[in-house]
This record gives sequence, structure tokens and C-alpha cells, in this order.
Amino acid sequence: MRFTIDLADGSRRGLMRMGRVTLAVTVFLSATLVWNGMRCASTLGEVKRVRQDIAELKKRAHGRPAPVSEPERSFLMAETAFFNDIIERRAFNWLGLLEQVEMATPEGIWLSSLAPDRKTGAVRVEGLARDFSSVRAYLEKLEDSGRFTDVLLVSHEKKTLWEQAGGIRFSVTFRERRI
Repeated sequence: MRFTIDLADGSRRGLMRMGRVTLAVTVFLSATLVWNGMRCASTLGEVKRVRQDIAELKKRAHGRPAPVSEPERSFLMAETAFFNDIIERRAFNWLGLLEQVEMATPEGIWLSSLAPDRKTGAVRVEGLARDFSSVRAYLEKLEDSGRFTDVLLVSHEKKTLWEQAGGIRFSVTFRERRI
């Protein structure tokens, strides 16, 4: 058996292959071109939208803000005062004050209330004592503690709770010394 090669047929097959490869590359490049064109158009649209947003923000920044109505203003002021009051209450060092008052309270004294006045800075303490000498010792201990100033006995009265029990109801004010 003898093989023969037709040279004309081989070049035609080669041209067909080259045509197919050229067509495939052309289709691929056309698809890539269309894809990149769509992305470019999308990006240009987004750039336009961002520029409009920037222009609008610049107008709002340079323009005057809308006026606030009086009811809305009073509501905002009341809300601000409310939250500032909460912050001020939380900022008060209750634990430190209670610890210092406890350390300055001698035996024979029973405290019934402790209330700081935020406007004047004074602290009012009310309580019961066995006798007036215990109240005097309490006042002296508050003064000697070094943590309190302006210690004043505001009021005192003798109370009889029942036949065998009685004492002195008293009220004291002082200021906490800031260290």
C-alpha cells in the first residue's frame, strides 16, 4: 500500500483551520469589547450619579438649615435637659460619699435619709440618736474626718417612740470636700 499526499488538499485544510481560529478569536474579542463597553457605560453612569450627589451635598452644606419650629425646639431642649440630668446623677460618686459617711458615723446613730442638693452642693442627712451627746459626737466626727466642710446641725427634737424607748431625731447638712 502506498500513501499519497495531495498537497492541494492539505493547504485547503490548513486554511479552514486558520479560518476557524480567526473566527473564534474574532468572536471572543467582540464579546470582550461588548463587555468592556457595558462596564464603561455603567461606570460613567455611576460617576454622573456621584457628581450629582456631591453637588447636592455642597448646596446643603452652604445653604442655611431649615428653621426649627418652637414646639420642636422646646421638645429638644427638654429632652436634652433630661439626659443631662441623668448624666449628672450618674457622675455623682455615691459610693465614695456613702463610704465616708459610714466611716464618720459613730455607734448610737441611725441614719434614715441622705440627700445631696445638686444646686447648692450640700448633703442633708437625717437620722435618730440615743441622746444629744451622740449627735454632738457625730457632728465632731464629721468635721474631724477632713472629707466634709460646713457641718451644721439644722434641727433636732426629742422623740419618744414608746415607754422605754426614745431618742433624738436630728437633721445635719454638710458639703463634701473635693480632693
